[in-house]
Amino acid sequence: MRVTNRQFVNLVARNVNISSQRLLKAQERLATMKRINRPSDDPIGMNRVLEYRRKVASAEQYIRNIDTATIRVEATVCNLEDVHELLRQARDIAASQASANDPTGRITAARQIANIHDQVRDIANTRLGGSYLFAGHATDTRPFPKDKGEIYEGDSGSIETIV
Repeated sequence: MRVTNRQFVNLVARNVNISSQRLLKAQERLATMKRINRPSDDPIGMNRVLEYRRKVASAEQYIRNIDTATIRVEATVCNLEDVHELLRQARDIAASQASANDPTGRITAARQIANIHDQVRDIANTRLGGSYLFAGHATDTRPFPKDKGEIYEGDSGSIETIV
């Protein structure tokens, strides 16, 4: 069988084309430092890459949830410790006035208790990141507005985070 010059030229051109494509893919892999640059490079490998990316994104979200929950719990604990200290002060004032007959002392004690009351209400209205910490699900509602007296305006919902 005789090979014509035309067939030989076509064969060489095809081989040069294939080699050029391989070189181009190798250069692309080197430049991007990735074995898979498009789904057609390795469809099964691409599925694995996408699954790994989903798992990494999910893990990163869990980490963000943990960080947010940690900040919220720490703020809650700190505020409750402050309330505990204020209530201890109120108890001490009440105990000191239990047997006192001095009207001036009782007026002073009443002012101190009113001040403690205002401080506790301010703590109950604490905001964290733009949301009220003690309002349940109603995080945009002030739990104890001053114009409503002692009426709680939040709800009984608890904030839950998936970690």
